Amino acid sequence: FERYFNYASLLGTPEKCAALIQQLASAGVNDLACLLDFGLDYETTMEGLHRLAALRESLQPQAAVAAQGEGE
Repeated sequence: FERYFNYASLLGTPEKCAALIQQLASAGVNDLACLLDFGLDYETTMEGLHRLAALRESLQPQAAVAAQGEGE
């Protein structure tokens, strides 16, 4: 659990998740997948998806800069 939680999942604070995404991006990863636990109630599931969308939006400026660097 510790390895998965700390190094291989988007679980935890937005800052922790952003750091992992940036680390993966620097290694050349340009796509991530998401697993949903549908055992949770609808509201909890949707809240998690809204948080994930907010994280994605917060990283968009960095992604655009990285994409420009690839084209050079």
